[in-house]
Amino acid sequence: MFTSPKLTPRQIVATLTVVVTLLVANVSSGIAQDEELGQLSPEQQQMIALYASIDWQAGPATVDIGNNAQITIPEGFQFTGRQGSIAWNQLTQNPPDSTLGILMPTADDQDWFLAFQFDNVGYVKDDEKADLDADAIFESLRQGTEQSNEFRRSQGWSAIHLGGWIIPPKYDDKTNNLVWATKLHDDSGVDNANHNIRILGRRGVMTATLVASIEEMNAATATTDQLLTSFEFKSGETYAEFTSGDKIAQYGLTGLIAGGAAVAAVKMGLFAKLFQVLAKGGKAIILVIIAAAAGVKKLFFGRSAEE
Repeated sequence: MFTSPKLTPRQIVATLTVVVTLLVANVSSGIAQDEELGQLSPEQQQMIALYASIDWQAGPATVDIGNNAQITIPEGFQFTGRQGSIAWNQLTQNPPDSTLGILMPTADDQDWFLAFQFDNVGYVKDDEKADLDADAIFESLRQGTEQSNEFRRSQGWSAIHLGGWIIPPKYDDKTNNLVWATKLHDDSGVDNANHNIRILGRRGVMTATLVASIEEMNAATATTDQLLTSFEFKSGETYAEFTSGDKIAQYGLTGLIAGGAAVAAVKMGLFAKLFQVLAKGGKAIILVIIAAAAGVKKLFFGRSAEE
């Protein structure tokens, strides 16, 4: 089973830099030396191999998110589905979960990603839209996040803590979107933010979680809002197509935030010292790895069991 990396960001950057140097030095001859790569630890090699295994689909393209929704990704962005999301969660020190897709920019100076999940809880009534108690909801989120730190510590990851609202919960009854954003920080001193969007559908709720630094949250939120204008449930699955007899969720908007967001924060939060590295330098590095794909495949996937 893959063990989440416990290296510091500086060590990860140094590791990837070494790999790039080795690959570039040998790419002209088409050979990468196994003994040179042996300078890296097994954990470091596994990290890089895991990222190289993710199948990214570049925009422009329209992609399915699960079996009931789709989104159009423009040029300058990339998307990976369920299998790639599993690898991404491992790399970013997030517990395995039901993530359906990861969408992120390809530019090296944009350090954020958007994760999609679907919860088939049924039709969530929005009759609480005028009665969202931000203080009570935040306390519920805080307690849930602290309880979930037991799992994070068991994995050797830093505990995370909520630091307050960036955007208190608000609901748009025209788009049927529920939105809120929170500050987060971990015990190692890393600050980050989660911007949460819940898109209500006929049979459940699509979760779109934006993970970004505090400094980049505003710009990333604006971009995410634009990207989500192309999101749509497929015919027969929209909120407006609710039909008498459909499954109805056992909670409303408040429960949607307080009941599920603490768990979602643990799964998709800042924890991602490695995410920051991959978002900043990893994509450029992967271009080099792709250029030397034959060597990388041999190095990471081509060894025999005996070797």
